[in-house]
Amino acid sequence: MDPREEDEEVEVEMEEDEEEVERGEESSVNLIKSMTQKLATEPVTVRVHDIVIKGNTKTKESVIEAQLRELREVTTMQELLQESVRANARLRALGIFDKCVITLDAGPEELSGTANVIVEVEEVKRPFSGDLGVFSKPETKAWTLEGTVKYKNLGGHAETLDATGCYGLDTTSELSAGVIYPRFKGLPASLSTRVTLLTQDWQRYSSYRERLSGFSVGLVGDNQHDISYNLTWRDLKDPSRCASKSVRRQLGHSLLSAVKYTYKRDDRDSAFRPRRGVAFISTTQIAGLGPDSRLLRFARQVTVLTSNFIECVFSTTKRYNFGSYVIMGLVLQARRYVLIFWASYRRWRCGWQSRWDLQMQR
Repeated sequence: MDPREEDEEVEVEMEEDEEEVERGEESSVNLIKSMTQKLATEPVTVRVHDIVIKGNTKTKESVIEAQLRELREVTTMQELLQESVRANARLRALGIFDKCVITLDAGPEELSGTANVIVEVEEVKRPFSGDLGVFSKPETKAWTLEGTVKYKNLGGHAETLDATGCYGLDTTSELSAGVIYPRFKGLPASLSTRVTLLTQDWQRYSSYRERLSGFSVGLVGDNQHDISYNLTWRDLKDPSRCASKSVRRQLGHSLLSAVKYTYKRDDRDSAFRPRRGVAFISTTQIAGLGPDSRLLRFARQVTVLTSNFIECVFSTTKRYNFGSYVIMGLVLQARRYVLIFWASYRRWRCGWQSRWDLQMQR
């Protein structure tokens, strides 16, 4: 065969291959367009068949699966895409991954309408961090040295261990340590525990010295509910013997305990610059659950935030020490104008206060 004829045949075959490639690209583009239009116009039924996790060397798979639990409950492709974005954000919020990629793949051929979720993570190389600084307190004209050390994912459960120290030259010294477990035992809430030792010496400005040793535990929900319990042992002393009667009644050792519940709901379009919607926060606290009934108190506060920067705070406090009485307050805040109303049912007095804050902007 003539070499020229061979070259012509090779060129013809290459042209045919290029045409096939172009046809394949056009068909894939048309398929993507049709799928996009279908996703935008009507729901596509799908369910998750399997979740594959890759790249975790220290982190337990159960920790990652707890953040992906909502993916098992989706029924459409639109819901799967939305929950994948939220799951990716939750995994990044743990602070133990430098990289997190979620890929959606087709399920087995024999199971139509299924999808596989592939999660690829890359753990951080330095799980520890620390801060150290010197701060001033204008109200006491004192300086404090504060430091914090954090270590994440020590046991592979995405937990955060932190220790904080604060030392004031004249008044305050504090030591505390805590642990936070995200989505503890599969619950949609994080378990937070903390131990605190606080010493305050107010003899320079007042006449007493206070020492607090406390323990707190709480469940911080992912969505709406938070509950916490605080137990504190207080030792109040008056070395100068010049304290007021209200302080002298509380001298010595006492046990302080409180249960706090918070319900929050945010329907705003943005938490930073909202244009529409309302946010609602309700806090209820019962304090004084212990042998010292003088410290029994019930408090409730409701906060409503609107999109036009109007904040309404309504709070009630009922104290049972040295006579039962109720204090109520209402705060209305719109941009820079604050209106405060308060009332006390013990002495039957009420009043109001307004403040206008004018700020110069360049």
